[in-house]
Amino acid sequence: MSDDNKKKFEVKMEKTPDGFFQRNIYVDGEYFDWSIDEQSLDWAKKQGPEFFEVVKKDIANHFLDSLSEMVGRKITFNDFQAALKTGLI
Repeated sequence: MSDDNKKKFEVKMEKTPDGFFQRNIYVDGEYFDWSIDEQSLDWAKKQGPEFFEVVKKDIANHFLDSLSEMVGRKITFNDFQAALKTGLI
């Protein structure tokens, strides 16, 4: 895909209202509102390493599906890694 068809991709470290810092993703200046339920993740860790690996893969797939929906086309893990380096997705 040519760079003319790509969107600007930014990861910004921002302070939350409760004083913590988090990384936020922006695509063409629009906030990508996506997060993980930390309690569910902690529960998955307690279920054992095999279960946790399956959950991590499911989270990664859901993240890429959600990002694809925002961008308007299928995004792969390689596309995401390239966007982190180039600032374009």
